[in-house]
Amino acid sequence: MDRDGFRSFNRFMIWMWHAGLGGPMNLTHRLTGRIMVLGTVGRKSGEMRRTPLNYSPCGDSILVLAGFGEKTDWLKNLQEHPFAEIWLPDGSWLARAEEIQDPRERLDAIHRVLKDSGFAAKVFAGIDPRRGDRETLRRQTENYRAVRLRLLEPLPEPEEMKVGRAARTGLGIGLGLSLAWAWLSRKD
Repeated sequence: MDRDGFRSFNRFMIWMWHAGLGGPMNLTHRLTGRIMVLGTVGRKSGEMRRTPLNYSPCGDSILVLAGFGEKTDWLKNLQEHPFAEIWLPDGSWLARAEEIQDPRERLDAIHRVLKDSGFAAKVFAGIDPRRGDRETLRRQTENYRAVRLRLLEPLPEPEEMKVGRAARTGLGIGLGLSLAWAWLSRKD
C-alpha cells in the first residue's frame, strides 16, 4: 500500500477510535495487531496530528515503527516536538519519543512491533516476522525507524473519545433492553 492508501485507511482507523471502538479492536490483537493512536504537534502547522500505528508494549514504554523511514510525517513531527499524546486501549498518555539508534536494540524493537502487528506486517510490508533470520529482517527493514515512546503520565480522556463511549454505552443499554423485552415477552 502506498502513502496515499495509508492516509485513507488511517482516517477510517481514527474514526473507529472516535466511535469508541479502539479498545474493542485490540481484543483480537493476535489477528488484527495492536493498534494505538499517536498524536503529534505538526512541525509546520503547530496543530495536533493523529496517526494510528501498530505498537508493542515494552515495560514503561511503547515501541512503534516508521515504515516509510525518514520521510514519515509523524516521525518528522516528533523530531521537532518530541512530546506526544498516545491513545491506548486502556487510556491516554503523555509520552516522550526517542529514536532507537543502537542497531541490536533497533532490530529487536522492529521484530517486536512486527510480531505485534497481526496480519499487517505480511500484508502491507511483505514481512513475516515469525519466519526468517535476523539478517533477513535487517535487510527487509533497513529504512525503517524504531521509536520508543516513554510513558510519562496519564491524560484525561479526549473529548472526541467521550462521544464514542456514550454511543457504545447507548448501544449496550439498547441491546440489553431489547434482550430483556424479548425474554419477558416469550411464550412458555
